[in-house]
Amino acid sequence: MDDIAKRLAALPPEKRKLLELALKQKGIAVPPIADAQKDSIPKRGHDGPSPLSIDQMRLWDSYQQTPEDPRHNNYNAQHIKGPLDPDALENAYREIVRRHEAWRTAFRAIEGKPMQVVLPELDVTMERIDLRHLPQEERRKEADRLMWERTRIPFDLAEPPLFRILLLQIDDEEHIKLWVTHHLITDRITYMVTDKELLQLYMSIVTEQPIHLPLPDVQYADWAEWQVNHLQGEVLAELTSFWKGQLAGASLKLDLPTDHPRPAQMSFVGKRKHFRLRSDLFRGINELAKREGVTPFMVLLAAYDALLHLFSKQEDIVVGTPYLNRSRLEIKSTVGYFLTPIVFRLDVTGEMTFTDLLHKVKEVNVAVHKHADIPFGLLVDLMELPPDESRHPIFQAMFVHVDVPTVQVLEGMPLSIVDLDIDGSTSKYDIVFAVLDANEEPKGFWEFNGDLFEQETIDQIVQSMERLLESVLSKPEQKLSDLLLQVEEAQL
Repeated sequence: MDDIAKRLAALPPEKRKLLELALKQKGIAVPPIADAQKDSIPKRGHDGPSPLSIDQMRLWDSYQQTPEDPRHNNYNAQHIKGPLDPDALENAYREIVRRHEAWRTAFRAIEGKPMQVVLPELDVTMERIDLRHLPQEERRKEADRLMWERTRIPFDLAEPPLFRILLLQIDDEEHIKLWVTHHLITDRITYMVTDKELLQLYMSIVTEQPIHLPLPDVQYADWAEWQVNHLQGEVLAELTSFWKGQLAGASLKLDLPTDHPRPAQMSFVGKRKHFRLRSDLFRGINELAKREGVTPFMVLLAAYDALLHLFSKQEDIVVGTPYLNRSRLEIKSTVGYFLTPIVFRLDVTGEMTFTDLLHKVKEVNVAVHKHADIPFGLLVDLMELPPDESRHPIFQAMFVHVDVPTVQVLEGMPLSIVDLDIDGSTSKYDIVFAVLDANEEPKGFWEFNGDLFEQETIDQIVQSMERLLESVLSKPEQKLSDLLLQVEEAQL
């Protein structure tokens, strides 16, 4: 919560009031503004090797076991229409890499210990493939094939770049850009920071208008060194006490009925089913959230908990959700891997009304966010779980909610840029429910482990969620047992 206080203290009074109001609406306590700079993140003061952050260590260990596994790759694809200048785009990427150390980072074992090594400079080359020689109807299919192929090529952590850029030309003024990175150096906010700066730099180059973008306050290696030192003593003791109490006696194995026996070791083979959220459901979710003093995130998470209860018949439901871990003002524009899962544990019984469950979600949300700065790798260690390579530790169901635009648009920019849905055919979890509602047409996807589920089963789950939301929005005060009975009857 000190991080929120620092963010508030750095704002002018009128903006501070708006942020305080937004926090209160989300059920997050507004801390007093004390000395916001007493624990600022210092620059590391050297250019030698630095330790990995705690969650980077977990990814490093996973990579050592399966270096060829494509689940270690992140990717972002965009459809670009308009008079794109590829040379200017490539030069903008070069400046991005110069500005942010994470893009120039290698991961090497030094005296038996993994360390991040920042290279002073790094050449950037954008692969360009022109598909205009193909018949019009075949170009997009070939583009999809090439993107799928590039998302699955592994990286050598010791030899940067740990990213690749692919530009596909579909027509004279139509391109697709794919940006593939290793997970150790990126997260969703990193893509957003990069996209925003990339557009600014690109427009500066094509218009020949100089631009000055300040360097980030701290680089990722600065933060990693600070984190390792910060999570000690009383800070660690408080986090440990909360999370051990929060998960004490929890059922950490979600037993959804599967189409195939769970293999002894996860292969991480995954599939996705994309969907559009009906506009009436989207409006209803927002209206219910406003009426009950919660957020759309909480409504959707409560519905997901209820659905998992329906299919698993379990009353102790544990779900993970991504936490940005960027509440500190200094790292709002820092590139790197900050994202870490946080865990929501809910008791879900048929005697509860959906409104009861919704307010329980709010209560847990407030408590969890007060203690959200624990890296997931550290949480796994705290729980002292027996080894189990057949499932993701602590939780196997993930909920993702994105409510901010992923593409920035600059005034006067002659390009139309839209994010593309691509499927890298991997899944780290048994099942993922993702809703992206930042635009006028909300969309999302269900991601599932292909070793466990057939497509038909996921289709049934998708239909059940839609039916559940319909019932919830029509009468949220009815018991979950009645709501779930309506869902089951609709399946017959």
